[in-house]
Amino acid sequence: MKLPGELLSGAGTPPSAVSRDRARPIIEIRFVQVLVVPPWLQAGAGSSAAMAAKTMTRRRWTGLGACAAVALLAAGCLSPGDGAIREALKRETGDAARTDAAIASFYEQRRHAPAWTGSDALSGAGVALLESLCRAGNGVPAGRLRRIDERLRAAYAEPSEDREAHAAAVARADLAMSEELLKMTLDHVHGRAGLSRVHDNWHYRVDHQSTAGAEWLERFARTGDFDAVLESLLGDHPGHARLAKVLARYREIAARGGWAPVPEGPFLDPRGADPRLDAVRARLAATSDLQGAGGDLARAVERFRARHGLEPAERIDRAAIAAMNVPVERRIAQLEVNLERQRWLPRLDQERVVVNIPEYRVHAYRDGRSVLSMRAVVGERMNQTPLFADEIRYVTFRPYWNLPRTIALEEVLPAAREDPGYLRDRGYEVVGDDGAALGAVRVAGRVMDGASRGDRPSQSDRIVPVRYERDAPDLEDGLEADELRLRQRPGPTNALGLVKFMFPNQFNVYLHDTPADGLFDESRRDFSHGCIRLEDPVRFAEFVLQGNGGWSREKIEAEMHDEEIEARQVDLKRPISVYIVYLTAWVDPEGRVQFRDDIYGHDAALREATEDDRMGAQKQDACERLQRLAAGLGAR
Repeated sequence: MKLPGELLSGAGTPPSAVSRDRARPIIEIRFVQVLVVPPWLQAGAGSSAAMAAKTMTRRRWTGLGACAAVALLAAGCLSPGDGAIREALKRETGDAARTDAAIASFYEQRRHAPAWTGSDALSGAGVALLESLCRAGNGVPAGRLRRIDERLRAAYAEPSEDREAHAAAVARADLAMSEELLKMTLDHVHGRAGLSRVHDNWHYRVDHQSTAGAEWLERFARTGDFDAVLESLLGDHPGHARLAKVLARYREIAARGGWAPVPEGPFLDPRGADPRLDAVRARLAATSDLQGAGGDLARAVERFRARHGLEPAERIDRAAIAAMNVPVERRIAQLEVNLERQRWLPRLDQERVVVNIPEYRVHAYRDGRSVLSMRAVVGERMNQTPLFADEIRYVTFRPYWNLPRTIALEEVLPAAREDPGYLRDRGYEVVGDDGAALGAVRVAGRVMDGASRGDRPSQSDRIVPVRYERDAPDLEDGLEADELRLRQRPGPTNALGLVKFMFPNQFNVYLHDTPADGLFDESRRDFSHGCIRLEDPVRFAEFVLQGNGGWSREKIEAEMHDEEIEARQVDLKRPISVYIVYLTAWVDPEGRVQFRDDIYGHDAALREATEDDRMGAQKQDACERLQRLAAGLGAR
């Protein structure tokens, strides 16, 4: 038991003043250890230790000898002591059904010594833990903070007169702090349990367990530096660590008052003399896009536009002003939800493909370094691209497109009713459940070609002739019954273009070429039914096929344009991981924070689901109560 330094120096508050101050129970408890006879000692008032303690309380503070104080403390007779608390912790963690395995292991390794508490005070690590739990970035809900507050007050502010009951209360407080620290750490590393379900199209498996929980707790207890330990646990996730630093910087900007909006009006020339340029300079300086008072404003504007996904330009148009005028509080909220979403992602492989939906881009990495980046077209809001991880296993040159039944029924069939030549002109074939293309089908009572042969017969499937119109099956009935399906023959007008990259999955989503090249010129590119269209499929094929050897750009282009080829499949010798993600805020390889629009509304949904994590009135109140406790109970 540690002797407070003020006792050794003979300084401090006279004990009589402490005894009279019933309005400050925490401070009174602090002096009980040395100067006041506690209830469990009063029961044995005849003992020499009890008499000595009673005699000491009558003496003047300055007359207390250091030797006598040390003797009493060493005797352990003025507090429940570590032994009673250890026994209480052993009982509390002994029920495997109620205690997390990591918690039980943590205390077993410590021989059930308390980690954060003592008989009458918190340890230094305990005080640091309360501060960390209340820190805004750690996202601990107010309800969980109140639970710790209740346990601590039961142990210290309203102590039991029974020695064992007091030890049990201290043990429960220590256990509650360990449990909350483990939850906070798991939340910090893996994200909040169950929170990913707010996104309907999120299909990553989020593991909210860890075999290292006991080790984490011991590191926290040993160092007391919670921020450093949390940061070290994210060492394999540098994107998260970088974004956390940006969040801290934006919170500092908010603490300084944020930034003033740029007045609305016509577009601005950064080299002009419009008085609004002063506001633009101040705004760009706030986020370090503009370096120094005499910095190049045109370059700063270009940098800002690039960070917000706007078309490269020096001009300050309405889109740029709108992005500048997003308040810092909204940017902080955006950073917070993206930090949470990044925690749900697995550790990314060194060789990988990453599709970021709000960015409308595909990135390729080799040995952890970016080697390729291109524009992409992604699923529209009504047909969202699902978010999941898989492996690219093969490439198909000049593929067929097997239309999803919903597209066939809702888009192609109505057009075919209006235009008898619609199926033939666009290269569609009607295929039976045996895989054979039909010669004719009936649509809206009219018979039309069911197999589009182009200039030559199909090489891959036989075509079943229909001799009489009455034999032609009804296309709508066949599609509804899943007895017929539509597919589009290979060629330059095929919706998948001339090559596709397959990672077989339950969503029938893949990466592919497209004949609709003009869409890549749009700034917003959510136009597909869910698949991802590539701006430069040849370069992407070079990356994917590099591990196979022998696939030059010239060979890839020859395969794509060889009309003799139909659906040629090339298996990869080494599958490549692909991650489809949704990030509207991240830090790029150059260290610049990027922001994009929330095209699927996922940020808004996650923000609403984590409302109780933020420093609202309830959490502020809970934190203030804990801070007052920490100030009174902290070891000195």
